[in-house]
Amino acid sequence: MIAGHESGMFDVSDIQDRDDVLVYTSMELDTELRLLGSIKAEIWVSSPTCLFDISLRLSDVDELGRAYNIVDTFHREKVENVNQPFCLETEIGSTSYTLKKGHRLRLDIAASNAPLYDINLNNGTTTKTHTEGKAAVEYIYHGGEKASKLIIPLEK
Repeated sequence: MIAGHESGMFDVSDIQDRDDVLVYTSMELDTELRLLGSIKAEIWVSSPTCLFDISLRLSDVDELGRAYNIVDTFHREKVENVNQPFCLETEIGSTSYTLKKGHRLRLDIAASNAPLYDINLNNGTTTKTHTEGKAAVEYIYHGGEKASKLIIPLEK
């Protein structure tokens, strides 16, 4: 929690509409879907710099298209081989949550989660210690041999 910033569950649709956020949305659910336990991701990525940041958020999209955050995470990784794909395995978080029939499940991926975390300046440093940075294009893979995936525990 950060003073002056919302906490709890809120509509994150405006963030997901940004050009620098990658969004994956399921089809409408035919029945209720109960999530129970630790949600994980295996995301294939590559970075042109030695420091890679990724923010992952799972949300519940209602019938009106509003997306409400369920669980999220931020991960910073030192990259050994720049521009080479690698699989990042991370826990997004644990939850006990029911998506209603007609809702959709959404994952959004971003390279930052400011102001909660310092910003990667794409030169091996962050805004915690430096001010000068550069733009970088990072890749998320989602098919073939490098298929990224969510691992979602469902209540039985």
